[in-house]
Amino acid sequence: MKNLVQQNLLSKKILRFCLSVSYIFIFIAIWCAIIFIKLQFDGNHYQTVDGDYYQLLAKKLETGQRYVIEGIKNKANQDFSPYPPGYPIFLIAGNWAENLSGINSILILHTFFLLILFIIWRRMRLDPYPLVLIIFTDTFLELGSYRWSEFVFVLFLIAFAILISRNERNDQYSNLVFIILICLSIFLIRYAGIFLINFIAYKLLTKRALKAGFKFWKYLGIGLSICISGWFFYEIKAFGQPTGGDRYANQDSHLELLHGLGLEICNQVSLFKDVTGSSLPSFALGSLAFIGFFVWLIAALKNKSVSDSVNGSMSEILGKNLMTLGIAYFLFIVPIRWYFYFAEGFDLRLLGPGFILFFLGIFVYMFSKYDLRGKNLFLLFWILAAIFFSIPKKEVYLEFQKVIWGNTKPIF
Repeated sequence: MKNLVQQNLLSKKILRFCLSVSYIFIFIAIWCAIIFIKLQFDGNHYQTVDGDYYQLLAKKLETGQRYVIEGIKNKANQDFSPYPPGYPIFLIAGNWAENLSGINSILILHTFFLLILFIIWRRMRLDPYPLVLIIFTDTFLELGSYRWSEFVFVLFLIAFAILISRNERNDQYSNLVFIILICLSIFLIRYAGIFLINFIAYKLLTKRALKAGFKFWKYLGIGLSICISGWFFYEIKAFGQPTGGDRYANQDSHLELLHGLGLEICNQVSLFKDVTGSSLPSFALGSLAFIGFFVWLIAALKNKSVSDSVNGSMSEILGKNLMTLGIAYFLFIVPIRWYFYFAEGFDLRLLGPGFILFFLGIFVYMFSKYDLRGKNLFLLFWILAAIFFSIPKKEVYLEFQKVIWGNTKPIF
C-alpha cells in the first residue's frame, strides 16, 4: 500500500513537471511566432548600423581577423571597435545555426537564451507568471527583434539575480568563481555591465552584519574589478585606450535631455505600446490595455488572499534583487547619457534593460506575496494584447492582399 502511494505521488510529480515543460514550450512558441512575424514582414525596420557592425565583428572573429571596424578611429588614431566581443561570439553560433536551418540567426539565438532562462526559472521552482508577463511586453519583444546585445544582456542579468537570490535564501556562498564569470560575461556582452560594481557596493552596505554574505560580496567586487581592469589594460595595450575613452561631452541642452528622458519613461511604463511611435488609434488602444491591467490589479488585490510563502522566500528575495538591479542600472545609465554624447538618445536600448528588470521584480514580488485571482484569464488577455500591438498589422495585411488578390493599395 505504501509503495502504491509513493508511486502515485511520483506519477503526479512527473505529470506536473511535464505540464510545466509543455507550458514553457507553448509560451516560447508564441513568443517566437511574434518575433518571426516582425522580422518577416517588417525586417527593414530591424536592420540597423549597430546590428551590421555586430555581424561584421562576428565574421572577423570567426575568420581570425583583427577585432576592429575599419573607419572607426579612437583618439590614438587606430582602428577600433566600440563593441565588446561577447555578443559577436554568440552571433557566430547563431550564424552557423542559420546556415544549417535557414532560420533567422536572431530568432535562433534569442530563443535559445530565452529557453535557457525558462529552464533555470523552472529549476528554481519559481512562479512562471511573472516571467511570462515580462517577455510579452513591448520593450522585451522589440529588443528580441534587433541584432543588439541588450536582449542577451538582460537575460544574463536575470540569471545573475536568480543565482545571488538562491545564495541569499540558503545563506550559502560557494559559487563565487562562477558568479564572477557570469558578471564578466555581462560586462563583455555590453560594457554598461560595469554598473554591477555599484550594485555590489550597495550589497556590501546592506550585508555588513552578515559575515558570510559580506565576505562573498567583497570578494565578488574585488574579483570583478580585477577582471574589468585587466580587460581595459588589454585594450590600452592593443588600441591605445580603453573603450569609452574617446567619448566627449554631450552638446544637448538639459531641457532636451529631460524631454527625451520623460518620453522614454512613458514608453517603458506603457508596457504594451510605446507612446512616441504610435498613431492616435494605436496609442488609445494601448492606453486602454494599460488601464485594463491596473483595473485587474486593483480588483485582484482587493480580493486577494495572502500567499502562504514566508518572509524571505526565494521569490521575495529575487523580486527585491531584480528591482534593485533595475534601479542601479537606471541610476548608472542616465547620468552617463546625460553627460556623454551617444549616437542614440534615451531610448529602449538605454533604458529598456533597467525597466525590464524593475518590472519583472515587481511582478515576482507581487505574485510571491499574494494569491491573485483570475491569473489565467488575465494572462490570456496579456498575451492577446501583446500579439495585437506587436505584430506589424499594416505590413501583414498588405502582404495578404498581394498574395490573395494581387492588390497592394494601402488601406491606412
